[in-house]
Amino acid sequence: MYDLLWKLDRSLLNASVEDYKISSGEAKEAARRNAAYFSVALSLLQPKEDQIKEIKDPYDPEAGKYFDPAAKEKYHFEIPAFVKEDIKAEMALIGVHEGFNISPIFLYNEDYS
Repeated sequence: MYDLLWKLDRSLLNASVEDYKISSGEAKEAARRNAAYFSVALSLLQPKEDQIKEIKDPYDPEAGKYFDPAAKEKYHFEIPAFVKEDIKAEMALIGVHEGFNISPIFLYNEDYS
């Protein structure tokens, strides 16, 4: 399921970036926010260093708890430059999870708890 979700979010990010490039006005802003949304999703899904470990024995109790080292490259993406600052701010709010705050992406009050 993880791989399917990654591929779906990655495809939707790519489509949003393409829409952003060819749009103007409100459509461009909608595409920008979509790209930001999917960048946050992929950032949260992207394996962190402490989640990667080589497990040689498939019956090891830790098998299934970690990503294979190849996942670091497979599940890597670059945040589009035009949303980078919004993503940084959104991820900071997600990280502290302290209740309601204005979302840098959607500009409305969001519950980050």
